Formats: sequence, C-alpha cells, structure tokens
Amino acid sequence: PAPRRLFKPGPPASSSPSHPIHPAATSLPPPRKRKVRGFWRVHQISARMAPVKLYGATLSWNVTRCVAALEEAGVDYEIVPINFGTGEHKGPDHLARNPFGQVPALQDGDLYIFESRAICKYACRKNKPELLKEGDLKESAMVDVWLEVEANQYTAALGPILFE
Repeated sequence: PAPRRLFKPGPPASSSPSHPIHPAATSLPPPRKRKVRGFWRVHQISARMAPVKLYGATLSWNVTRCVAALEEAGVDYEIVPINFGTGEHKGPDHLARNPFGQVPALQDGDLYIFESRAICKYACRKNKPELLKEGDLKESAMVDVWLEVEANQYTAALGPILFE
C-alpha cells in the first residue's frame, strides 16, 4: 500500500504547475499548508529531498513520541503503517529497518534508525539542535536528566493509563 501522511497537505498557495514529484520540476514547489495542532502551518516541500519515513502506527506510544519530536523539530515526514496482524513487522523488509522487528523505525535517505528516543535525538540534532542545548554542558546535562526522567518515570506511570 502507498505510504499515508499523518497530515494531508492543504491546497497549494498558488496555482503554479510545478510539482515536487514531477520530473520537469526544476525549482521548489509553492508552499503548502497543513494542519498541526488545530492550526494551519505553511511549510515548503523540497523537490530535492523526500520526507523522512516513520514506520509504525500512532497507536504506539513509542511512535507517538517520535511524531511529537518530528513536529517540534519541524521535520517533513510521512508515517508508513506496519501491519502487525499479517506479521509485516517480522518480515525481511522491516527487519532490515529494525532488527528487533518492532516499531518505530525511521528512514532518512539511506540511514535507518530504530528506538524511539534515538529517533527523537536524531531529529533534534539534525533539524533543531538548540533543543538539546549541546553547546552548553550544564544545560545539556539538564536535558539528559529530563530525558531519563521521561524514560524511567513518566512512561512507567503513563502505561496503565494508556491501557485503560
């Protein structure tokens, strides 16, 4: 099946005939709008770079964590669902993306990353490094502390609520 976007692009800002997929497109396409958290956000789609692919479903807390980080970092991405009912997650294609056969997995060009927190850090480092405060040792340490709190305290407490 064709990959599915989490957010459908809104109408083009202009009626320009250029299209990001069309081979004749030599310049960037016009900005498009998409709805994010109830608001329309204008973003530019690059004709030269495909969006990253996030494999999994947002019903997974780990995939949702990645979606939040991708949105915060302003990454153009698409969600590619994995069918657990048919065992797609244990198939050779997905095992090449994640050797544990789990979700999420992120594809950025020829790079594959698995583990949700690693995906979150990668998205921030690549697109919005100021979020991780890596230029300041003390601030960076505090980011690490709160990432550990999220991993070891918050997620454990949230689990029973999500299963209700």
